Amino acid sequence: MARIAFLTDSTAGVPGDLVSKHKITVVPLQVIFGTEAFRDGIDLTQEEFFKRLKASKPLPTTSQPSVADFEEAYKKLLNDPEVESIISVHLSSNLSGTYSAAAQAAERLKGDGTKRISVIDSLNVYMGEGLMVVNGVRMAEQGKSHDEIVQMIEGMKPKIKLLVLVDTLEYLAKGGRIGGAQAFLGGLLNVKPILHVHGGRVEPLERVRTRRKAMERLVEIGAEGTKGKRVQIAVGHGEAAEDARALAEMTRQKMDIAEEFSSDLGPVISTHTGPGVIGFVYYPMD
Repeated sequence: MARIAFLTDSTAGVPGDLVSKHKITVVPLQVIFGTEAFRDGIDLTQEEFFKRLKASKPLPTTSQPSVADFEEAYKKLLNDPEVESIISVHLSSNLSGTYSAAAQAAERLKGDGTKRISVIDSLNVYMGEGLMVVNGVRMAEQGKSHDEIVQMIEGMKPKIKLLVLVDTLEYLAKGGRIGGAQAFLGGLLNVKPILHVHGGRVEPLERVRTRRKAMERLVEIGAEGTKGKRVQIAVGHGEAAEDARALAEMTRQKMDIAEEFSSDLGPVISTHTGPGVIGFVYYPMD
């Protein structure tokens, strides 16, 4: 039976059971410690990453997949007789060159047969990107067309929100992923910054005095933004499992959750946020 294949990158954080169930292809980014490169989520777990981070003096760096990496992944799908077309969803082009590499690979393969490849810039990251993949693959399994699914994913972009509480802006600043949050760097003693993804960039939202108050404020912002609508939600963390569980419980009390996903932040995202990060993605369902 013909199917629309879905491909994404490792920053999307799609839970492993859904990747297997829906046959989603995940192309990994890399984390680099000195001369050692590790494939995101394959060669390095979150726990192993933070052990290395604490033992490493220079901060690790990250690297996007190459055009050749995407070409290889696309060719495998194009050669599958069950695959009729491909939808490829990637993290924000304002945060990484991953989308550009995927788009270049798709352009190179245009002449190889008649199967379509649609490459989508999610303008988001983590499950802000991942929920587009999950909802898209479900629509495909319901028999929706390639164009209907692409239109649905494009329609998700302005509605899906990612809220993040970081312990420090040090990692985002050093990685160059801080966007307008640069303004938060001065006078941050005893202040916890709340950030969000806006226009595909990590931007400042609010500053709150304590971590607990900041967690409460995250949920308030989410509740205000959804206006009582039923939502899909995904709570994630980087070496802050207890706080993530507390945050998830707070969202259940304040928001009307239709479906909840649990997905830890992978090593590539954790490289830019550092330990102690918590947050959630929410998508108001029509």
